[in-house]
Amino acid sequence: MGALRERYESIAKRVADLSPVVEPIRELFKQGKRTHLLAGVSAQGLTYAPPAPATIARRGPGTVLVPHGDESRLLTHLTIAVNVSPTKLEVFQSWPGLDWVHYHTTGTDRMPARPPDNFRVEDRVAALRLVEAHAFGLPY
Repeated sequence: MGALRERYESIAKRVADLSPVVEPIRELFKQGKRTHLLAGVSAQGLTYAPPAPATIARRGPGTVLVPHGDESRLLTHLTIAVNVSPTKLEVFQSWPGLDWVHYHTTGTDRMPARPPDNFRVEDRVAALRLVEAHAFGLPY
């Protein structure tokens, strides 16, 4: 019974300190965001509405929200914050200094909504697996 108790205590100790998984989780969500934006799809996998012909004429062809690929501001200004406490782990995304991102989320009278926010389901599942591996002392 002592070995089982020690095992549960070690799991509880690791769960109480999730700081070792903060950076892997931040990187996981950052790469997931990059993947779906470069693919021109929402976090749910839905294809974004194409840009208007006038937009294409002005800026040239390219992926809807990231026309300059990895150099696009939606990727270079993306901030992923991971907050941990003994009872929860929260992941937030923001684009500091890019107030216009709001218009992509809501759409306007002249532009359909193309929300860059939210996280892919596969990234959420992978984050949970990282937490699980950490809790049980498995490699991750």
